[in-house]
Amino acid sequence: MNNDKCNIKKKEGWPYILFVKYPHLYLPELLKMEDLAEAEVNGICEILDEFKIGRRSKILDFSCGIGRHSVRLANKGYEVVGYDPSAFFLKKARERTHASALKSRIRFYRGEPHRVSQILSRSNETGFKAIIIMFNSLGYAGVDEDLIILQNLLTLSSKNGCILITQTENRDWRLKNFEPHIISDFGKHQVLEYWKFNLVDSTSEGFWRFYRKKNRSSSLQLKLDLHYNQRLYSLHELKEVINRSGWRFAKSFGSIEHLQQQVSPDTQEIITVSKN
Repeated sequence: MNNDKCNIKKKEGWPYILFVKYPHLYLPELLKMEDLAEAEVNGICEILDEFKIGRRSKILDFSCGIGRHSVRLANKGYEVVGYDPSAFFLKKARERTHASALKSRIRFYRGEPHRVSQILSRSNETGFKAIIIMFNSLGYAGVDEDLIILQNLLTLSSKNGCILITQTENRDWRLKNFEPHIISDFGKHQVLEYWKFNLVDSTSEGFWRFYRKKNRSSSLQLKLDLHYNQRLYSLHELKEVINRSGWRFAKSFGSIEHLQQQVSPDTQEIITVSKN
């Protein structure tokens, strides 16, 4: 292996490094989940229908990535605003928008997660009937940062609006299914993951090592060595954080694709719905 390691400034958090500086390394993982997006959006729409959020309502897709859900939600009739820190991912999202002729129903903004209220308010993007946080987008910097993000989002919500926090990895499931070593293929890269779980603060900690596969060779070239940590929540802990932020927890589900499933130690994800 040729260790051509990237130099990373310590002050930069791992989400910025992976999603903003080196998003092309993570893109294959997002594309791999493309086939799941339609069923996930159908589940979102079913929840929004249950909470009386009409199909012409204005909704925010927070940490929208490449727009897998944003574009599909716009196709369902919602007015969608996507927000993400990655210019690379947003470029991909806008390309989807142009291809589907949805310019009148979807807009994208770039900004850091904790500045979402400031940036969107500046463009008069407020009064959201629903705010959606998809795919494990909390816990990146701990509970205090999650509280700031949720409080920011509350200021953007309309009266009686709701927030869907979906596909949050269930801490109890992770403890039952913990894997200390994982090898994955991310397109032209191979990813080696080394994990441990800190029971003191419920943090999953580890390293992601991205190796470039060399053509016609079994050798690998190290492209990124990234320290990763994420605060994982049980249902009752996530409910506590939601309520502390000013939202009012209303309901939970164990799967976005099978809404009849209840959260348990055997469900990998937690979906919550909370009201303003």
